[in-house]
Amino acid sequence: MAELTPDEQKKLQQTIIELENSRSATEILREQINILASSINEIMATTETIKGIRKLEPGTEILVPIGSDSFLRAKITETDRVVSGLGADVMVERESERAISALEEQRKEFEQSIGKAREELERLTKRIEELRPEVERLMAKVRKE
Repeated sequence: MAELTPDEQKKLQQTIIELENSRSATEILREQINILASSINEIMATTETIKGIRKLEPGTEILVPIGSDSFLRAKITETDRVVSGLGADVMVERESERAISALEEQRKEFEQSIGKAREELERLTKRIEELRPEVERLMAKVRKE
């Protein structure tokens, strides 16, 4: 870095740090978007399952997944009520329609969060593109020694 002025050296270090922080933030945002998208898919599947169960007659036998490709046989006793989570491991029994409405509301919130994350991701991507030429210019100057 002999040819860089002290100000240029400082600028290079700050720009590299900002560039790396921005790259890390973009990765975190991508992971968050993936997690939210998976949650939305799960909500949609749950909603469809509740709608499907509502069409069954009480006493209908079903298979309940318990993991590792294993199932239990069970009989539906009620088709119009489900137990659903409120958050913080709190569960409540509610009518199917109310459970579906709550799930739809949660899906909308997740979709909004994805939109915000994508906006932030776009902002960071633009910032990375702005920083890259400055780092390349200063690094080229260093290589000329």
